[in-house]
Amino acid sequence: MDYEDFLKEVQAVRRPATYAAYRTALQKYFPQGNKQEVLQVISDKNASPASKKLRLTVFKAALSYYGELTPDIRRLINGFREDKKVQPCPSKSEVQAMFKQVHGNEHKLAFMLMAQNGLRVSEVCGLKVRDVNLSRKTLILRNTKGHRDSVVPIVSPALLSLLQKVMQGKSSDDLLIGLAVGTVKNYIHAIAKRAGNLPYHAHSLRRYFANALMRAGVPIENIQTAMRHSSIETTRRYLNISEDDTRRVLTEVFC
Repeated sequence: MDYEDFLKEVQAVRRPATYAAYRTALQKYFPQGNKQEVLQVISDKNASPASKKLRLTVFKAALSYYGELTPDIRRLINGFREDKKVQPCPSKSEVQAMFKQVHGNEHKLAFMLMAQNGLRVSEVCGLKVRDVNLSRKTLILRNTKGHRDSVVPIVSPALLSLLQKVMQGKSSDDLLIGLAVGTVKNYIHAIAKRAGNLPYHAHSLRRYFANALMRAGVPIENIQTAMRHSSIETTRRYLNISEDDTRRVLTEVFC
C-alpha cells in the first residue's frame, strides 16, 4: 500500500522523529495494509505491548486518512489492550547511589536536570547555551513534545553552579551538554548497574521527579504542570502508589 500522501501530511505537522516512526511502522509492518497484518502485529511475541499499540495506532490513522478503515480492522485495533506493567521508581537513596557513579560535569548536569527538574532525555540533549538564563534562574525548552516551548525554573544552587561551569567557553548556539540522546541513555543504564544492578534507565529519573513531588504533598495538578503534561491522566501513570501508602490510607479510614 502506498502511504506517501499520508506521510507527507505527517511530515508537515509532526516532529521529524514522529514522522520517521510513522514511516517505519507503516512500511515495515503494514506493507499491504490488510487485516492479516494487523493480526500478525497483535500476535508478535517479540514485540512489547507498547510497540504493538503504537504500530496499530499509526496504521489506524493511515487507513482513516484514506477512508479505508473497515469495521473488522477497527474492531481488532480497538479491542487490543496493552498490558501495563508497573514501572519501578528509584528511591531517593538509589538516586543518590547512582549519582555517585557519575563523572564529568556534562554527565552530572544531564543527570540532575532529569532527576531534579524532570526533563526528558531529548530535552536535555537539545538544550543550547542560549536557553539558559542564569540571572532569572530559568531554562527554556524549545519545541518540546507537543510542539510547545516551556520555561523551567532552576532552584538548586548546586545545579546553578554546575550550569555555570558547563557554559564556560561555549558560544550561545553551542549545545549545552554536547551528548547524543543514545549516549545519555546508555550512560544512565550503565551507572544504574554499577550502583547495585538497579533496574533503571534515563526515563526513570523523570518518574523519580514526579514521585518525589507526590511524596512531598504536592497536588497532582501542580505535578502535571511541573511535568508539562497536557493530560492529568498522563501524570497519574507516572505516580507509583506504594503498598505502604495504601496501607497508611486504609489504616486511617478503617482502623
